[in-house]
Amino acid sequence: MSAIRIDRIDNRSMSGYVERREPFRNSKSSAYGEWIGEPYEPGSRYVAYSYGAHFPMYIWDVDAICWFGNKDKYSSTTSRHMSCARPFSGADMHELSTEAMVLIATSGVVGHIRERFLESVGG
Repeated sequence: MSAIRIDRIDNRSMSGYVERREPFRNSKSSAYGEWIGEPYEPGSRYVAYSYGAHFPMYIWDVDAICWFGNKDKYSSTTSRHMSCARPFSGADMHELSTEAMVLIATSGVVGHIRERFLESVGG
């Protein structure tokens, strides 16, 4: 397997990278996008972060076939990152809390549903 190329880009270019689900780091490495799992394979997801895994801005979940966006505010810089990284305006965006976004970034939608189901049945 070849190494995945990660482009270093300016903030104005982030939206295109997020829309195309391409790995990137902005010039200061304060925002980045990456695949968790093999790109486009079941169980994988593309996540764009601001300042690390504690604040996923946008997630494309392969199994859910949709975008999730973080509805919470964090800082003025993160707000700028979110504005610059937002995927195309026609995207159907499901807004979630930071807590829910972290869970989906970590487990994926199907993994999160599985965990919640097992908790509810005592598994």
